[in-house]
Amino acid sequence: MLARIVLLIVGFLQVATAQTFEVASIKLSQLQSSDGEGNGRESIQTSAGGLTMRNVTLKSCIGWAYDVQDFQIAGPLNAERFDVTGKSSAPATVPALRTMLGALLAERFKLAFHRETKDLSSLVLVVAKGGPKLRVSQEDTPGVLQHERAAMVAHHATMPEFIGTLSGPLRMPVIDKTGLTGRYDFTVDLGSYLAAAKSGEQPDMTAIMMSALREQLGLNLELRKESVGILVIDHVEKPSRN
Repeated sequence: MLARIVLLIVGFLQVATAQTFEVASIKLSQLQSSDGEGNGRESIQTSAGGLTMRNVTLKSCIGWAYDVQDFQIAGPLNAERFDVTGKSSAPATVPALRTMLGALLAERFKLAFHRETKDLSSLVLVVAKGGPKLRVSQEDTPGVLQHERAAMVAHHATMPEFIGTLSGPLRMPVIDKTGLTGRYDFTVDLGSYLAAAKSGEQPDMTAIMMSALREQLGLNLELRKESVGILVIDHVEKPSRN
């Protein structure tokens, strides 16, 4: 009982000291109950005045709020999906919107966590010999990454935004150590690699991605042991009413 009270106090203090949305809404997503390919698709969009998240899990919300990947979140989280919107009282940067979302999760889900560091087998993204093959973007807005058949198309994306899409399919932490700090436009096409895979066998997606990134983007994925920061969930509840 005492531990629960402490966690709730921590959550309250997080809300009290953080930037918050002027208006916010959390609703169960209707898309999760539908059939078809779209029922698991998530959408996260930002603007100068707020944040719109569609069909997202709580894990995705935590990941976006604290800028971590799925593998960096440990704890009892269910698979329910939500539509989350938040509007700020004034124009806000993406880092400010992340802070506001973190405060909203503490307030509405009573989310509390602590941080740990673990040594994990990871894929580390580095620049290959010969340098990167990336086109510098002329836009400085949050990146857009789209899946088109067997290809991933990135528009004005940073390396952290890009690797955030890799850890799930590769089932392993992906760490950015390229040193590339800009925004880039590029395409990773896996079509020819998948076509060359032996019929009836599960394609080795890690090997395919390693080859595609090296040949198409001038980047290497290297398997290493890395110290990785983890968010360990201590407490979470169903969201309170709007």
